[in-house]
Amino acid sequence: MKFPRMTIRRAMIALAILAVPLSFLSGEMLSRRETYLGDTAYHARREAEERRNLTGFGLARHAGTADANSSSIVKMERASRLRVTYHADLKRKYQKAAAYPWVSVPPDPRDPGESLLWESLNSGPLTSEFRLSSEDLKGLSLSR
Repeated sequence: MKFPRMTIRRAMIALAILAVPLSFLSGEMLSRRETYLGDTAYHARREAEERRNLTGFGLARHAGTADANSSSIVKMERASRLRVTYHADLKRKYQKAAAYPWVSVPPDPRDPGESLLWESLNSGPLTSEFRLSSEDLKGLSLSR
């Protein structure tokens, strides 16, 4: 069987046929890239925020603040240490994903400092004053 000759006209038709699906694919890749760059920026901000928190904890401990060594503050500091590495890892993950948007990205792992943060909030110095008992909750009536 003889193949037809490849002329300029046939080459342009073949290119037009290929260009339509590729244009949709490139638009999706640009959208993914922008999303991944946004995720990268978010995790960079969160990493910087947790580093500032660690600096604040260190300054409070160095200054000898009375509450600097309480159990809730220690738990918050441990949570911030875990979250620095967590957000740094996710920042690198999304930077790589933005560079290669056609590669699928696995779901994010659970935040390792979240449970410590909630524990620190439940054991803080003010929680006993503001915690509602079951009798208090029964006494509350919400009007519509």
